[in-house]
Amino acid sequence: MRAFVRSPAAALFFSGGAAIAVGGLTAISPILGAAAALAVIPFWLLALGRRLQRVFLGGVVVILVGYAFAGRGFAYAGVPPVFIGDVVLFVGLLTLMVSARRIRLSGIHWLLIAFMALGLARTLPYVPRDGVNALRDGVLWGYGFFALALGTVVEREHFAWLVRAVRRLIPAFIVCVPIVAVLGLVYWGSLPRWPISGQPIVVFKGDMGVHLAGVAAFILLGLYGRSRATRAGEIALWFGWIVGAGIVATQNRGGGLALGAGIATALVLRAPASRRLSFFGVAAAMITAVALINPQIDIGRQDKLSLEQVRLNAASVFGNAQEGTSLQANKDFRTRWWGQIWGYTVHGPYFWSGKGFGINLADDDGFQTDAEGTLRAPHNSHMTVLARMGVPGLGFWIVLQLAFAGSLVAALRRARRHGAVFWAQIDGLLLVYWISSMVTTSFDPFLEGPQGGIWFWSVFGLGLAALRLQRESLADPTREPAR
Repeated sequence: MRAFVRSPAAALFFSGGAAIAVGGLTAISPILGAAAALAVIPFWLLALGRRLQRVFLGGVVVILVGYAFAGRGFAYAGVPPVFIGDVVLFVGLLTLMVSARRIRLSGIHWLLIAFMALGLARTLPYVPRDGVNALRDGVLWGYGFFALALGTVVEREHFAWLVRAVRRLIPAFIVCVPIVAVLGLVYWGSLPRWPISGQPIVVFKGDMGVHLAGVAAFILLGLYGRSRATRAGEIALWFGWIVGAGIVATQNRGGGLALGAGIATALVLRAPASRRLSFFGVAAAMITAVALINPQIDIGRQDKLSLEQVRLNAASVFGNAQEGTSLQANKDFRTRWWGQIWGYTVHGPYFWSGKGFGINLADDDGFQTDAEGTLRAPHNSHMTVLARMGVPGLGFWIVLQLAFAGSLVAALRRARRHGAVFWAQIDGLLLVYWISSMVTTSFDPFLEGPQGGIWFWSVFGLGLAALRLQRESLADPTREPAR
């Protein structure tokens, strides 16, 4: 059977037969034809065998780029209730089935599987009552399948290809951040909408802060290149990067903190002195110019584009904002909600179980902000884990994340000792992405949506693959990816 599945002739024969069957059923009834097509797709994908991995990896690249450039807007590509991220997740599950025998489980794998198993146990009982809502809320743990699949199928050559691809995308991304910000903040009501769902095709949020932190780490750690032309281009990139970072810092506190944490981590990871000098030089020049000009750009929102707004955002995080302002009101709202969750779990009846996946936490906890019930999570993914999975779930979550980060740090130090520069750079980049994600998800429901959740678990999966491949490379240095 396995030989049949992997045979190109068999795949062609199966595809042709399936197409004829679907066409015949469609002639009888369009509904029958659609149902048959949906039933055939999994078998057709499985018939691709190992080539299914290419389909999955290509799909992951497409959605990660889409989420990075267009934010949550890209997440609505599809036909509700099935969106593009769900399709790639399904292909990933099939890929995991085909590659099951290749999985080499480490301690982090077991922690991840345990966390996901507990999440499944807190989701299934509520599917009959809450339906799609239970499944949507369950992506907090369900997107972990991206980590398992990527950690299994990604190989050494994929990392080398990934670095080359990111080099080409960084200039376009830096140029697009201000454009997306203007579209998403100023012209939100006039943007084209996805059919059926009616959601805008572009959404600007603090998620951009995570990706900008990743871009900064990519450059600072030396992955962007070493040639003179490349180094000169880095100066221009820093100017555009600081513009985008300034917009994020004024419009989203979590995004601004994610930026700061990512930059600080990249600098701590011994970024080359010349690159640090370039960054600090450009940053100092631009901040000085902005301070002298002191622009106050009104974009039709309470948060203006100004240095004063950055200061107010920082003050509201590390201290108290001015009483009566929206920043302080928003902070008080969140801390009250988080305190209530802590009370009914750590000190209350939901200690062991949490409230499960499916129930609208904002409704049930009494913190809903609109009549349509669009708010479902407490703007902090860690608190969402506690509220829905109880103290055991939060314990698994904390241990899993600390084990992952600790493994990356240990791998980075080991790579440096062995002179494996490429792996040290990859470990550092993944660590920066992880830290930035952890920061921003402490202020926003970053992991509860595909634009953040799929990105986070994909980085997690790349980390699992890097840990595995680095061990192999250090055992045989000739296998390290070429720069």
